[in-house]
Amino acid sequence: MGLSEKELQENIQKMSPGDKLICNKLTLHLTSIKEFHQETMYVLKLFDVNKKCIRNGPAILTKPKKQRRAFSTFIATIILVGISVAGSAIILPLLTSSTDTINQNTACYLVNVKLYKITSAFQAYFIANLQNSGNIYVTDVSITFADDLNAKYGFYENSLTLLPGTSLVKNQTFAGTITKGNSYIVDANIIAEDGSKASCIQVVTAR
Repeated sequence: MGLSEKELQENIQKMSPGDKLICNKLTLHLTSIKEFHQETMYVLKLFDVNKKCIRNGPAILTKPKKQRRAFSTFIATIILVGISVAGSAIILPLLTSSTDTINQNTACYLVNVKLYKITSAFQAYFIANLQNSGNIYVTDVSITFADDLNAKYGFYENSLTLLPGTSLVKNQTFAGTITKGNSYIVDANIIAEDGSKASCIQVVTAR
């Protein structure tokens, strides 16, 4: 958008739900703000000159005592989109939801994460969709859960083979002290063998 990370953060902090920030033919729309114990989540949408949504997702900002940690990768993505629109060819990480149909050059991206109760544990589902040709060997898959008390939980899988052009559901079981009905921040990441990376940060409710 032609703004530095600091300038972008400062502008977003001044916005209220429904406000729009227009810069270099890009429009950033703040749809909602949610407060957590140590963090504030800004749900954002980025539109191009044709009013097409090219990015959407939450950005997490820690509260004043930890403010230097600042936003999630969504801010960096917006900055990279601004550079890309200016003419540079950049492979962008994709922070997205299950409704997106954006065709990116990244090898794979996460589109959805959900929590479900299974006896004393919770099961997390994510869907991976590959955009390129040839098999991609995913070398690193991790999903971390953080509740509103900032307690961290997570699991890790070392190897997963995904087929190109196909949306697959991979089930992982996460065991921890999580309360049904509570909302949790989910930070999910994928790294493919070719170096492609994907991430998804969102808030989900344990049901």
